[in-house]
Amino acid sequence: MMIYCFSFIVVCWLIAEIGYSWLLRDRQQKSSDKGSLILLWGSVILGVSAGAWVALYLNTAFQQADWIQGLALVLMAIGVIGRARVISALGKFFTVNVRIHQEHELKTDGFYRHVRHPSYSFLILTFVGFCIELNHWLAALAVMIPVLLAFQRRIVVEEKVLLAHFGMEYKNYQSRTTKLIPWIW
Repeated sequence: MMIYCFSFIVVCWLIAEIGYSWLLRDRQQKSSDKGSLILLWGSVILGVSAGAWVALYLNTAFQQADWIQGLALVLMAIGVIGRARVISALGKFFTVNVRIHQEHELKTDGFYRHVRHPSYSFLILTFVGFCIELNHWLAALAVMIPVLLAFQRRIVVEEKVLLAHFGMEYKNYQSRTTKLIPWIW
């Protein structure tokens, strides 16, 4: 049963991410992402593929209780649903390209009250659940290291654009929030 739930969540996650990439890209404006979107996608594909390969072909996984697998599935589902909610909350201001709309407003409420990049926070939660489900520490490293490095690069690019557009308003927002994990990072 767990494998069906896992497969269902992974398929929903994949469909959502492909949908975001296709439907929420800005075709009219020049992007300022400096290749960070391609880096992010490449890191995700490489990391997930490497992690899945390690989990399938290296037989050093530890015994995992059913409740841990259930927790992993819950984390993945919360991550997928949470990301969708964050994207919905931003509405027309969310694009997969790094760019600012002319009437862009800085969002600082809801999910953005404590974290500047909650859509990435929820993606990381999804990846954590995925790594727990893979049940191998080396697989988790293979997934998380490239993904976290790509997120860090993407955040640097996004924050430069936001600082250039919003100035001190964004600087003040940065001083009272964290990047990805409330009160930690």
